[in-house]
Amino acid sequence: MYERPDGPHCRYSSPRIVFAAGLCVVVSLALAPAAPARIGGASSAALTEEDDPRSAFEGTWRIDLERSDPMTQQGLEVDNAYRLTLDGENLQAVRTFYSGGREAAVDWTFVTDGKAHEIPGLRRPRQARAKWKKDRLTVSYTLTLEPQGRDFDIDVVETWKVTPDGELEIRYDSRMPSRSQTRREIYVRQP
Repeated sequence: MYERPDGPHCRYSSPRIVFAAGLCVVVSLALAPAAPARIGGASSAALTEEDDPRSAFEGTWRIDLERSDPMTQQGLEVDNAYRLTLDGENLQAVRTFYSGGREAAVDWTFVTDGKAHEIPGLRRPRQARAKWKKDRLTVSYTLTLEPQGRDFDIDVVETWKVTPDGELEIRYDSRMPSRSQTRREIYVRQP
């Protein structure tokens, strides 16, 4: 159950990590079926990147803050990294946030059947629909914000792709009641 943050701390009924400056990350996990994917009669685990371009997503990726549109939390840029692995058709993600010399990790699985599944959010979990479209992962969800006691929804579509240069690009297309916005994050593969 969600409760509003009071002061620099956040209260939730699920596990959480609170950084300096009140950045609060709710830790939850959405489990996915572990059935292996079949592509052309072969298991995706045995395929190469040429056979299955989704395998290019696997690895550890660190954000390039200079080339990314800034995401801020209470005025601080959010430095983060992803560790991505394929589990059949699904993409498992561990996102690590770095702030003030501390780090916190949140993990989840994008279940890519196009149906709504719970994934963690910064304020509360959300229902997301994920689907592979050739060499891209598209994730859509609705965020509900409560500024000054009034709720309003933001519809978000994330498009994840590995560029020809071998970088991970996540594009966020957001539609709000009064406007639309696009933000892009670039991640560089780590050894």
